[in-house]
Amino acid sequence: MDEGLLGTCIGERRSVIIPPFLAYGEKGYGSKVPAYATVIFDVLLVDVFNVKDDVQLEVLDIPQPCRRKAQAGDFIRYHYNGTFQDGTPFDSSYQRNSTYNTYIGLGHVIAGMEKALLGVCIGERRQVTIPPHLAYGENGTGSLIPGSAVLVFDLHIVDLHNPSDSVDIRVTHAPTDCTSTCTANDLITYRYNCSLLDGTRLYSSGQDPHKTPQSRNYHSQHCSDTGVVVVVLVCDAGTTTPSFLRSLWVIEGLERGLLGMCVGERREVTIPPHFAHGQDGVLSFLVCLSISLVPPAGSGVPSSAVLLFELELQKGVPEGYLFLWLEDSPEPLFPTMDLNHNRRFPQR
Repeated sequence: MDEGLLGTCIGERRSVIIPPFLAYGEKGYGSKVPAYATVIFDVLLVDVFNVKDDVQLEVLDIPQPCRRKAQAGDFIRYHYNGTFQDGTPFDSSYQRNSTYNTYIGLGHVIAGMEKALLGVCIGERRQVTIPPHLAYGENGTGSLIPGSAVLVFDLHIVDLHNPSDSVDIRVTHAPTDCTSTCTANDLITYRYNCSLLDGTRLYSSGQDPHKTPQSRNYHSQHCSDTGVVVVVLVCDAGTTTPSFLRSLWVIEGLERGLLGMCVGERREVTIPPHFAHGQDGVLSFLVCLSISLVPPAGSGVPSSAVLLFELELQKGVPEGYLFLWLEDSPEPLFPTMDLNHNRRFPQR
């Protein structure tokens, strides 16, 4: 049989005819193989490995530029298809419609996968082949993976972050004349797109970040049917924002991303999950700041997702609003609104 298997490829079928002097000889094998019997084996080679084998990596696609590579201690979200070497599938994250989320370098996954994930870029696709001594060994795992099985994974890296990450701000357009920046208790109007790092659009103030303004007011609980929400942003770093306002109306990372912006400035703000929606994600778009008022298909923001905001800052009372009070509206209301003291309500 040793001679008959030499040179066999994975998935190859062979009929191996073995004469008795190379098989069980004059003694045979119990009651199954008589003495001096020629034996014939029909062989299908399922997989093959060597005890000296390491993880094999093949990069299928890598985004350019790759601004960051995974290191030990990072948290990674990735999709995978898992097969044996003969192509038989055994598991897939796509079937569950959910990424596999884990830290790397801390022993949370099999040793071969730890090696396979080190150095990956966001958006990268790679195929990895893991020998059993770096996977589930001689025992396998349950009924899913047999003993001594070689595993093949097709990986797609959705995003990654480190618990020590801060909000990353990249200015994509800076006005030549920056005369006004976001300050405490400003009423701001801004356009935005919010996406996952794999490009999946989650919500948006419009079809394009430079076409439709989005306005928000911490102190208002108004989400209009037209997609406009008013926000007063407390931008002064020394100003204490009540925690219930922060958590209800704006994620902390977006608040940091808007700090100090000039009117007309554009930014790309990358927000790790500990400054966004955390491990729980958002299962539905119910909070004004965290919704698309025309929500996309899907279940919202996934668990532990890194968010990318494209922002453009404007300033002033948004279209359709005549007055805005940061506190409770005054009593009586009409005299305050009668700006010209002519006992007439302003029409525009």
